[in-house]
Amino acid sequence: MDKLSILLEKYFSLPNIFKILIFAILWLIVAIIIYFVAINPQMDEIEKKKFECAKLEKEASEIIELKAKLKNFEKELAQLEEDFKLALKKLPDSSEITELLFNIYQNGKDYNLDFVLFKPGAVVKKEFFGIIPIDLKITGDYHDIGKFLYNISKMPRIVKVPIFDITIATNNTLNLNGKMETYVFIKEDLAAKKQSAKPKNEKNVKK
Repeated sequence: MDKLSILLEKYFSLPNIFKILIFAILWLIVAIIIYFVAINPQMDEIEKKKFECAKLEKEASEIIELKAKLKNFEKELAQLEEDFKLALKKLPDSSEITELLFNIYQNGKDYNLDFVLFKPGAVVKKEFFGIIPIDLKITGDYHDIGKFLYNISKMPRIVKVPIFDITIATNNTLNLNGKMETYVFIKEDLAAKKQSAKPKNEKNVKK
């Protein structure tokens, strides 16, 4: 007899309780081997895939959120460009300043105001516009001065009187001393900014 036959003979000669116990142990060993050899690696792979899926879902969610923010940004940018265009319409260019100053002066004359002083100063340059200060001294009736100030505030171009002082000249007239401001669009500065934003050497950029 070979060894296997001897083992089988011994196994079948055992009491049933021992046969069942040995059979259960053998199946448990086989189950453990199958788990570690076949099932456990697959479970690790499944967990890895789950982690990758969660990561991809998070990235997809972030991309969707960025797209939504980009759309909002594009809308805000378009609105800013529109507001900028509307603002520029209220800023005369240098060729219109003489006419604007004349209109302000004439407006005062229409209300019977006497211009003791109406002296535009040098342009104070900002980013793409300039401020023109105007030293102002006028004499006139209280209501006429009020109408003049109100009227120039409603002009198509921006005109402000941020600083002024009113004193009584006579019983019927007042003196207004102040500083008026209007604004001018400086095309050259805006064009220079756009030019400086471009690459200095296009050939190097192409390389």
